[in-house]
Amino acid sequence: MGRKQTYVVNLTDEERNELERIVKTGHRSARVIRRAQMLLWIDQGKSDREITELLNVTASTVSYTRKKWVSE
Repeated sequence: MGRKQTYVVNLTDEERNELERIVKTGHRSARVIRRAQMLLWIDQGKSDREITELLNVTASTVSYTRKKWVSE
């Protein structure tokens, strides 16, 4: 089991729908699409380690994305 997250992402249905639309349409930059997918997987309960492997990003990218989403 991973460590307890400081920044917990809990998406609303509206947020989830918007992020899914971003991922599915592909009409955004690769960076935006990758971060939208990251947030969806975080919300689904995937670990940061799983996400880093799936998206080939660093752990700090996942952590930063999580922190930025919760802070805004």
